[in-house]
Amino acid sequence: MTTPSDRPIDKSRQPSSLQVRAEKQEFTLEHFMGGLTVQGVPIRGYSSRVLDSMREVFELSWDFWPPTIWVTQILLATQAAAGSNPPQTVTTSVSVSAMGFRPAVAVKLKWNNAWDFPGFSVPLPDGIPDSHGRFALVLHHTTVPRRGPTWYWEQNNQLVLVAQQHAADGSIENYSDYRPVPPHVLFQWIP
Repeated sequence: MTTPSDRPIDKSRQPSSLQVRAEKQEFTLEHFMGGLTVQGVPIRGYSSRVLDSMREVFELSWDFWPPTIWVTQILLATQAAAGSNPPQTVTTSVSVSAMGFRPAVAVKLKWNNAWDFPGFSVPLPDGIPDSHGRFALVLHHTTVPRRGPTWYWEQNNQLVLVAQQHAADGSIENYSDYRPVPPHVLFQWIP
């Protein structure tokens, strides 16, 4: 997918209370098949024939696939401190997978609609696609907790994971986003 060649204006910046780091993961066939569905129903219990036929699909060139990014898992961990309520720190680990991006060219990642943060988006570490245009990361967010009642929540008003790959002139060459991420990935405290 190609977007207009306008230079993006991005006012996102890292809030001082939020620390984000990324851990590279291997993008495997099982990783790829974990997100496959047939008419919206996940495929489960793969036979060896299905795996063998999917291996050929998995090895297709990066430009066969549209740029795509998705979240596969969200884990929340709290670290209590004596006498504190809520806990002092909360870490969320978000597993992200992507495909269909130009190999070896950084993919800029950010959270959009990150309410109460400056610029309404939070920059994330870049993803670097392998020779097949794929990458997988686990994003670890550690922040000062916020109680659940202060969350802003509505249907269709979730965090959006945005992936942009830029051409040499700065224009957006490849773009994808993934919407259904709950805001407590960043707010991180359930009372």
